[in-house]
Amino acid sequence: MKIKFKLISLILSTVCMSFVLLSDVYSLAFKSIYIKPDELMFKKSLQTVLNWLTESSALDNTQPKDYIFIFGNEDIVVFEKAAALYKKGFAKKIIVSGGIGRLTIPLLENKETKQRLIEVFPGIDVRDLDKTIMALKDVNDIAILNQAFSKFNISEAKIIKSLLISNGVPFNDVITENESINTVQNVINAQKLLKSNLKSMESLSFIIMQKPFQLQRTKQTFLSNWEKIDSTKVFSYAAYSFDITKMSSEEIFTLAIQVRDEILRFKNIKLYSNLNEAFSILTALVPGEIMKHFLIIDNFINSFPKENELKKLRDLLLQSAA
Repeated sequence: MKIKFKLISLILSTVCMSFVLLSDVYSLAFKSIYIKPDELMFKKSLQTVLNWLTESSALDNTQPKDYIFIFGNEDIVVFEKAAALYKKGFAKKIIVSGGIGRLTIPLLENKETKQRLIEVFPGIDVRDLDKTIMALKDVNDIAILNQAFSKFNISEAKIIKSLLISNGVPFNDVITENESINTVQNVINAQKLLKSNLKSMESLSFIIMQKPFQLQRTKQTFLSNWEKIDSTKVFSYAAYSFDITKMSSEEIFTLAIQVRDEILRFKNIKLYSNLNEAFSILTALVPGEIMKHFLIIDNFINSFPKENELKKLRDLLLQSAA
């Protein structure tokens, strides 16, 4: 009788454990396939906007472009890919544009980057540079940064140039523009620099490179501000793409905020004097379908302050979409 009772208990225990295990499996499976409709829509919209922002041109190295144009940024992968394109014969030279700005310290905080700068541009007082970096770590004022770093005779363009050289690009094939602090200035000042060094500016061809999610805006800024440019000779290249299915929730949310803000920055491609003009610029440069996805992203993260220019601009967009 005791043996029979133990056997029944064992069977019941096994069944219960199996049921619990099965419940856990079903629970995990349900969680993996169930996503709230608004979250599913948000992720689809985010991927759609990312695909548009990072759109690359088809490149052919049988007809090398005149220049790879790198806009100042802190993404090392972009510089490595630019060097690789140059070495494969996709372009004859590289232009790098960028003065002292908010990305200078992030660039210099990378030990390898700082080491390459010192190797290519000797004479920099390393201890003094380190002290300056530490002292200005939380400073965003461009004027203060410029004043502090002027004694080192460096710029974001020179820092990037040192990385290109360490990746096999000859010193004389990298042209630096060292004054600009925004994308429009990058274009205008680089054009002035080339004008002073070239006999003719006609028929020049470019490959635009920037942090991938800023690539679409950067290319449109170039086309809007470079005089007499043939748009068929302006290409863009994304150093990498984004797949949000391989990202954590935190990474997705952080990227979504960057993407939302990036779309709003399209208004800065041209000068405007009021919010209605800014709205007109934005909607002229960003396709309507992308704007719809932008609104889905914005509504999901819902992070605009209540009383500022971005909130007012957002209200204009919402009124237009209504």
